[in-house]
Formats: sequence, C-alpha cells, structure tokens
Amino acid sequence: MHYQEFVPSPALADIVLRYWRFEVSAAITEPVPHTALPDGCVSLIVFRPNPLAPVMALWAGPRTTHFRQIMAPGSAFAGIRFVPGAARALFGLGMTGLKNAARPAQPELERYPLLAEIVQQLALVPLNSAVIDSLLESAGPGVPDELVQPLVQRILDRQGQVDIGELTRQASRSERQIQKRFKQATGLTMKELARSRRLRATVVQLLLADGDYFGTLEAAGYFDQAHFGHEFGDSAGTSMREFRNYVQRIQHTDVKA
Repeated sequence: MHYQEFVPSPALADIVLRYWRFEVSAAITEPVPHTALPDGCVSLIVFRPNPLAPVMALWAGPRTTHFRQIMAPGSAFAGIRFVPGAARALFGLGMTGLKNAARPAQPELERYPLLAEIVQQLALVPLNSAVIDSLLESAGPGVPDELVQPLVQRILDRQGQVDIGELTRQASRSERQIQKRFKQATGLTMKELARSRRLRATVVQLLLADGDYFGTLEAAGYFDQAHFGHEFGDSAGTSMREFRNYVQRIQHTDVKA
C-alpha cells in the first residue's frame, strides 16, 4: 500500500492543504480494513470501486472521529484536502449533515464544470498536481467568511494548539456569533477543529517522523500519556499500538501534518 501527498501551488494556500493518493496493491490477496484519523477538513475523494467501474466522486465531511473503509486489492483513491471553509466558499457546499459523513459530489459537478474537470484529473495516474493547481487557480478564491477564515488559519498554523477563548476575544464579536458562523463555514466548532489538527500533527510526528514519544506529547500540549491516549482512543477507535501496526504496512511519501 502506498499513500502520497502533493503540495499545492503557494497561490492556493488559502484553499488547499494537500492533494493525496492512496493505492492498495493488486498483489494483496484480501481486502484491507483501512482507518483514517480525523483531520478537520472537507475532502473531495475520487475513486473507482474496481478497475472497470466509472469514476465516482464524494464529499467527505469534516470528522471528529475516525473513518473506516474496506479497501479492495488493486483499488486507488485520490483527493483534495481543502482548507476548512474553502469548499463552501468555492462551490457553495453546504455543511449541514456533512459532519462525520459523506455524500455524492454530483450536484456540485453539475453546477461547476470546472469541478468536473478536477475530478477527471484526480482519476488519472500519475496524479499531476500542477494541472489541478491551474484549474483551481482559475476558479478564484470564492467568497470566504471574513470573520471565520483568519480563525481557521490561526488554528492550522498552530497545529491546533490555540486558546479558543483568546481567539474569540481577538475577533471582537460575541462568542455565540463567532461559533455559529464558524460551524456554518467549516462544519465543526473551533474546539473540534483544533482538537483534530493537534491529534493529527502529533500522530504524524510520532509515527512518520520518529519523534521522541514523551517530548512530542509535551510539545503538543498533552498533559501526560493518559491524556493523549484518551484523545487518541476517542478519535481512532483503536489503540495506538494497533494503529501503529497498520500504518507500518503503508509506504508514506511526503506526508505533512
């Protein structure tokens, strides 16, 4: 199995975090139960259920818990991990009912021919990130929520290590108004997004960068091993040891928190 991420053009920094592709070798004899941790983002996912099937496209909503999927031998998935709030601004994607869920992208493909072109590009092998960059750059920035997007960027920049109360005070609006607009734009509360981003950054550092275990937890702001273990178990639905064993079966290329 191979998972690879692709860095988008700097011009898309406010829209896209990463492009990605995940392949399951045809040499594997049995389906693979795949577990993905929450990342707080909306993803456009493109795949074929089997090599002869037509391309399918789904919106995978922002998650606060793991996503589990059975992957068939020879299957391949590709996607775009959007900056929280960007899919709504670009394509009018409604967040209602999308938290911890997924739905077909067909309504947006019909309204936005450019999005249909992007889906076709994501389905190609190899993935050409430069072509997708050009398509997204031609779409423009959309209409982001000017109150929400700076808060999102602060959470992303700090990898979830933020004081939510301080963020709301700096925004100079009522907490109720901020939280309502934040959830409308991203599908999550500020706390949920921050928690997901911190956990992802910590796990990437521990499993893919071979970070010192206790030093990584301390740097990430976890009180102790039990604190991290509790949050990981809630989000992953499994133990860190079991998840590590699965991750070690996957070749990872250019993965960032």
